[in-house]
Amino acid sequence: MIGSWRVKVLSGVSVLAIAGMSAAVSGAEQNKTQQTAVQGETLTEMTSTGAAEEIQLSNKDDTAGESASLDNIAIASETKEDKTGGISQESSTAEGASQESSTAEGASQESSTTEGAQENGTAEGASQEDKKNSEKARGKKLAAVITEEDIDAYFDQTVFTGDSVMVGFRNYAMHRANTYLGRIQFLASGSFSVHNALWPVTNPKSVHPLYQGKKMPVWESVGIIKPKRIFLFFGLNDMNMGPIESTCACYSQVIENIKAASPDTEIHIISMTYTVRGKGKGNLTNTNIRVFNELLKQMARESGWGFVDLAPALADANGDLVPAYCSDNYVHQTNAAYDVWSVVLRDYARSQLDGSSEFFVGEKEPEYVEAAGFGENWPDTEKETEPSERKEIFGTSINP
Repeated sequence: MIGSWRVKVLSGVSVLAIAGMSAAVSGAEQNKTQQTAVQGETLTEMTSTGAAEEIQLSNKDDTAGESASLDNIAIASETKEDKTGGISQESSTAEGASQESSTAEGASQESSTTEGAQENGTAEGASQEDKKNSEKARGKKLAAVITEEDIDAYFDQTVFTGDSVMVGFRNYAMHRANTYLGRIQFLASGSFSVHNALWPVTNPKSVHPLYQGKKMPVWESVGIIKPKRIFLFFGLNDMNMGPIESTCACYSQVIENIKAASPDTEIHIISMTYTVRGKGKGNLTNTNIRVFNELLKQMARESGWGFVDLAPALADANGDLVPAYCSDNYVHQTNAAYDVWSVVLRDYARSQLDGSSEFFVGEKEPEYVEAAGFGENWPDTEKETEPSERKEIFGTSINP
């Protein structure tokens, strides 16, 4: 009934205008005002007796009746405006029934044009489309159902390599062989670094890890094992073997050699952990460690490698290794620290499996398959979907 409402507004404006002017005009003008009031009453009677016509104004099929009513009211209103000095500019837009009917209709049915019958179909279609998009967005919010078994399996065919801190993690894992840690293979040795990893095995100072009872470059061991993924932890022994930039270059070279020996092996870097506050030696300071870790993070992002940001989880508010996590008041770590390692690694595995990791590795993220009826008849408020209602297919990063 928006059209009917506009008709009443036009008539009301004219009557109010006449009433207002009658208080200001002279006695001679009052006769004219009375005549105008009679005309207003006549218009009112026309409006009352023509209620059915007003109702029909909301129907787009009765355009002719609507135009005629609007024109009569607009002309009457315009006559009153000429006599009283002009009150409403709305009526003038209705001049010329045959030439300006569309203009009058636009002026009197501005809201109706926007929201009326001609727009209802489009608005309804947009609403339907918005609803569909909303349903799709809600569907995307569903997280993949990652089980603890999935996380355990992520560490199948996985190699961890690194220095004496990694040796400590290996020893920790040996006593927990009945957990996921028992699935990991270690290539670690004391004093190992990315610098001396590039030395020949024949070097008297060689510290290459043993594999099958034999010393060999780590990439040669990886070439034999062909693991699904490898985690590298280096830096503590590198800080005093050359500038940070040269350590990054050596790191890249070691990874390049690993990829050459086993192209399908994923690369995951573990950030270098800190020393106890004030216990660093030479270039091995927590300030340099932070710089080094940022460079490693940048390398990982640019190269498509994974990056496990372990260091913050072991640091105190000052950014130093928590003393309770240190076994020698220097850099080596306790079982309490390796408990933190385990939690961080499992969280990292989960983020790789569900595709949420900032450093996701793999060609295919998890795919979500909608259960039967999924997305239909959504309630007005969002409802958490039960795990039993979800289905998913995992990509290449799960279960080799």
